[in-house]
Amino acid sequence: MEKYEINKTTFEKFRDTYIVTLEPYAKRISWDILYRDFRLLGFKDVEILKDLSREGEIVVRVEGVDYVTFSVYVRALHYVSHIFELVYVLHDIYSIDMLKKLSRELLSSLVERYSIKTFRVTVKRVSKHYPLTSVELAKEVGSELSSICKVDLERADCHIYLEVRRNVVLIGYSLGRYVSKVRECVPMDVIDRLIVVVDDPQTLYEVMDLVQVSRALRIKLRIFDRRGRAQDLTRLALKKLGLNLSPETVSICGNVEMCLRGCDIIIVLSQYASLGETFLLEVAGRILSRGRSLCLVLGNELYDPEMDIRDLAHYEVRLGPCTGQAMRSVNALTYAVGVIVASYITSKANVGHRYGQSEVSCYT
Repeated sequence: MEKYEINKTTFEKFRDTYIVTLEPYAKRISWDILYRDFRLLGFKDVEILKDLSREGEIVVRVEGVDYVTFSVYVRALHYVSHIFELVYVLHDIYSIDMLKKLSRELLSSLVERYSIKTFRVTVKRVSKHYPLTSVELAKEVGSELSSICKVDLERADCHIYLEVRRNVVLIGYSLGRYVSKVRECVPMDVIDRLIVVVDDPQTLYEVMDLVQVSRALRIKLRIFDRRGRAQDLTRLALKKLGLNLSPETVSICGNVEMCLRGCDIIIVLSQYASLGETFLLEVAGRILSRGRSLCLVLGNELYDPEMDIRDLAHYEVRLGPCTGQAMRSVNALTYAVGVIVASYITSKANVGHRYGQSEVSCYT
């Protein structure tokens, strides 16, 4: 570590030092577990800089280990989320000019070392006392760096990382291929072709659950407002969930035609149907693999879908064993989505695709 003082602004330059952010469930992990796991990875001379670490994030110095080697090995720890190399710690956080200067020097060195073509600035504003918001600071620094190489907010070759705390700013970087964790996941082209219609939901908690599932899975949810209550229920549900605006995946429809618009194949989920999961597996896999849209129609907490919407459906399917009991709407939805995703993956595997390739991976 080297220490500098320029115009009464003090900053330190680090080598072989890394910012490791942790998954939420590991934010209170003990130092003993961290030391144990780093040593198991083969890193013998590990130092955790506790004065720079905070809950959910550790700063680690590993002498003589370069960024790429460190990133490749530490990715094996399931509780690690993001990895950056720490380069500067600035002790005068209001010196925006110094932030720009150091960030510029860092990016220039990375362009030379790694042949960087694109970048983005990622800012984490831990201290709310800083005069600029995360977005404002990212724009300020990004504008300064744009003369060096091109900005790419989606898949940048390099991320310049600034973390603003109450007394210091951490400046580091990550290469695009290491900044985020690659997670095996359902391909979005499956979800994009799913539409869910819920016939006149009855309770606040039902709407809250449906909104949350729609947000989490990015499924298009259409609420059939038969009796003029859905608007108020949805507005209250959003308030309870702490959401100012309705998610773009959620819409309220006043008639059957609006509910079913753009649906190629319509399947009603009902405890009274004769067909079961085997049929749903076969049909869903065939429909989705051909790029067509699939609409699931569900009842509400008390009643099955009514006749006007059932008459327009192509099939009716029941889920689970014959217990004579109905599922809650949100449970039936998640159950059916699991079956449909399995059918799609199976159909892909049958034509030579393997689950786990990039088409079913996401970066977070």
